Amino acid sequence: MLRPLEDLIIPPIDAVMPVSVSVLRGPYVVAPPWPNSQRIISVYGRAIRTIEPTPSRDDDGPSFIINEETWDTDGIVDTFVLPPEATGSIFEVESPPGFPMRRGDDYLVDGDTIRFYRAPDVGAPGVLARLQAEATHGYTRRRPCIMELDIDIYGRFYEEVDLMLGASTQISLAAMARAPRFTFPPATDTTVLMRIIEARASVASLERAAITIDAAPVFHAAIRLEIDGQLDLVVANGRPVDTSLIESIEGTVEVVPADGEAPVPQTITIEPDEPVDP
Repeated sequence: MLRPLEDLIIPPIDAVMPVSVSVLRGPYVVAPPWPNSQRIISVYGRAIRTIEPTPSRDDDGPSFIINEETWDTDGIVDTFVLPPEATGSIFEVESPPGFPMRRGDDYLVDGDTIRFYRAPDVGAPGVLARLQAEATHGYTRRRPCIMELDIDIYGRFYEEVDLMLGASTQISLAAMARAPRFTFPPATDTTVLMRIIEARASVASLERAAITIDAAPVFHAAIRLEIDGQLDLVVANGRPVDTSLIESIEGTVEVVPADGEAPVPQTITIEPDEPVDP
């Protein structure tokens, strides 16, 4: 989830900076010598932490197997049909992936068909649907959390560092105004969905300092953004929950005649119209 956060912030910063400014991913390791022309902006997500105590297990929700289907979009087609082999009922639609659509406001679901009121933009993929399939062993949990993003700026002149500081701060906040859901890429052979939803950014700190690298004065500025959101977690073991179904009930009852004679044993068989959980 930290790398998708970096992927959101780095391109718009890089787009407005002169070609002489290197916009890098991850903590920058400052090394001598430092030429006059070198200017660096490094962007890196540094932490995700929850901000409330661990909830009671009684607050956890049930778990279920999640399947995903995607479609490429051309900006014209507004109707998408699940393939015959798809299993489960549609419970989420994103277009493009990462950006949730509102059921009823943006699209309708009719059985295995998704109909958008407005054709999705061109994308590969342009639409992602999540399907809720069988119940499984596991749990669902949602907790408030904070993501921390650091932006470090280095340059030989105070004025240019200040300009990069101001531009990077504003561009980052603007990029977060329409933030996607930040999702961990799924690992092979796992059925865990972990993501941060409803993300909003604020400035936690801005700092400036003069440092020396190999006897050369270098100015450094640092921005820390705090992104609050909800850590959404679905943990499943990938197997449906084993269930037992009652096909029939068989037994013997004794019927006591009204005339006081000895009880008469009778065999009975009950077959429900529909199988029911025991």
